[in-house]
Amino acid sequence: MAWCRHDPVQCSAILRSLDIFGDPIVLGYCGRMHRGKGILTWFDAATAAMAQVPRLHCLWLGNGPDAQALRDRAAAHPLGCRHHFPRLGRTTSIPWYSAMLLLAFPSIAPETFGRVSVEAQAAGLPVLASDVGGIPETLQPGVTGVLLPPGDVDAWRAAIVDMCDASRRLPMGAAAEAFVREHFSTSVISAQFVQPLAAATSTSGTTGIPPYRPRGMRRLPGSTWAPSLPTAAKVFVLLVRRCCHSPPTIPGSIST
Repeated sequence: MAWCRHDPVQCSAILRSLDIFGDPIVLGYCGRMHRGKGILTWFDAATAAMAQVPRLHCLWLGNGPDAQALRDRAAAHPLGCRHHFPRLGRTTSIPWYSAMLLLAFPSIAPETFGRVSVEAQAAGLPVLASDVGGIPETLQPGVTGVLLPPGDVDAWRAAIVDMCDASRRLPMGAAAEAFVREHFSTSVISAQFVQPLAAATSTSGTTGIPPYRPRGMRRLPGSTWAPSLPTAAKVFVLLVRRCCHSPPTIPGSIST
């Protein structure tokens, strides 16, 4: 979570690089530029909200097969200058959360999860998310973000305008950071990973079927076979480092 914390210096530098000045409200999208991700819904909703809220800007992070079509759509719109498409390559998206006040997860197609939703909330950002697939599991509706019908431009526009009110947005951002710490921090995920393994290795075996002993296993006194400490430690450290300790690149920067 420390990677995602808001950095005011980073925020100022990013906004200057995008020629965004004053007191802007920056919406963010971080993901693959593909129609199934709901990018057209988000563009239309954000642009309609911009007509109501002059301080509103939209920051797009990612790449994909529909990226150029989206840029062309912005270029052809009178408010297109408030849509920003920095070219980042494979760099991490996390520093850019400092420049946002809100993240969108507008997928139309079902998602199994939503890593960017968790990252954004860890940075203290409320999330507007589609009520589809596994996305609702990544936030606490009405507390850390808002669930919206996929593809409904009017509903998304209204939610954006509503979240431009700081009295609505700021409490959600504070709750979002606490929610992620409680449910998705490294210590919590690690404990959830270890618990079923510990339970499995401590079972005495009531089925009468002898337990299988793969390589790297040792016998626990009065119990069944369990992974030897070196084997278990190596596997666990590898998984934790890969899943929890390596800053991810921007979704969509590589083919998925």
